[in-house]
Amino acid sequence: MKKILILSLLFISGWMSAQAVDLNKENRDPEYVKSIVSRSQKIVDKLGLTDAKTAEDVRNVIANRYFELNDIYEVRDAKVKKVKESGLTGEAKNEALKAAEDEKDAALYRSHFAFPANLSLFLDEKQIEADRKHINNTRKIKHDMKNHMYAINNMAKNNMSKDIITYTNDILGKIEGEKVYINTGNYLIDGILNVKFEEIKNQGIDFKYDVKIPEGIKLPEFEVITILGNLLDNAIEGVKSIKDNRYIEVFISYKDSNLLIKIVNTFDGLVIKDNKGFVSRKEEKAYHGIGLENVREQVEKSNGYMNIDTGNCMFTVDLFINL
Repeated sequence: MKKILILSLLFISGWMSAQAVDLNKENRDPEYVKSIVSRSQKIVDKLGLTDAKTAEDVRNVIANRYFELNDIYEVRDAKVKKVKESGLTGEAKNEALKAAEDEKDAALYRSHFAFPANLSLFLDEKQIEADRKHINNTRKIKHDMKNHMYAINNMAKNNMSKDIITYTNDILGKIEGEKVYINTGNYLIDGILNVKFEEIKNQGIDFKYDVKIPEGIKLPEFEVITILGNLLDNAIEGVKSIKDNRYIEVFISYKDSNLLIKIVNTFDGLVIKDNKGFVSRKEEKAYHGIGLENVREQVEKSNGYMNIDTGNCMFTVDLFINL
């Protein structure tokens, strides 16, 4: 049933057809393309495909995914550079930088959702499941990708083609060897939770989740990314304020065309407010999400509801949005 729904969505939207998949290699360095194709082929070889044409199409889908990730970060970096050169200062600069990050994140999660859907044109459910780790693992280096891009850019300026190939091969090799932590069955939710879980795990925070989304439900990508991503950022920061009993719980469900989200985290009980609502205690805010008030605005835009409780050193956000 899932495969039929995904296929229908793809044919309606025109993302892909079941015809040959072209390699998106235009205006790219031939050596870089060769390296990515080789890496993608190694992934395909593990799937045991017997039809050569199907194997080639799947390889191109995977390679194009790598190209797309690179393009998304290049667009983000160009926007960040433009902001820094614009002369903007203070809150206006921070908001412009946030917008560049939010657009990047939205593009990444759209790509994360579309990738397995594209593969479903050529692979059965078992093969897609075998390939899911390659889908999610790519996201695990997202926080370091900016530095990787700067390094690669510097090597390119110095005509260090061989070093670039070695460097990208090392990055892609790390992607293949990582572990997928969370598999709820919903690609969008999985992408967000896996990315955030990496940070939660590194902070030594206990994490529990309960996600129940019916098959085939199309979630509003930008709203869910904004709301869930920033609430998890807030929860992580809250738990950092304490040394014991550190945990985060996430509950997501669907009822009567509403998406229900509840996030609970322990914290030190200190709450700071101004006339706009809760105030972050972070010193640097430019790259830390849009804040609880803007999350509330996203909820209200969908005619939803949001409640925050801070009693007993438990920070609880309970909300729903209309789909």
